[in-house]
Amino acid sequence: MAWERAVKEMLLREAILLFRKGVETQRLACVSAEDDDYAQVNAGRTKCSNYAHDKALMGGVAVPEPDELLADITALETWRAQIDKRSGETAKKRKAGPGVAVPAAVVATP
Repeated sequence: MAWERAVKEMLLREAILLFRKGVETQRLACVSAEDDDYAQVNAGRTKCSNYAHDKALMGGVAVPEPDELLADITALETWRAQIDKRSGETAKKRKAGPGVAVPAAVVATP
């Protein structure tokens, strides 16, 4: 659940939330999703779903040791901080508007 919530709240910047009547499209100005985000979310969500759906005892899935759990929490927090920083930078860039086009340098040919 932590990774799924992080996707809604952090990666998608609360543009889409459960039980909200609409989609807040203005929040998309801050969204910046990269391939690595997909990989981290997929890995974290997959791992967490082994424990969250109570398959651990019946399926022979060992519950993580405290050190492993702390490492997982730290990985989620690190990813969340990266997303928060990148989203802020993306929002600033998009609010500033398109950059001024710089003409290509003219190269003299002999």
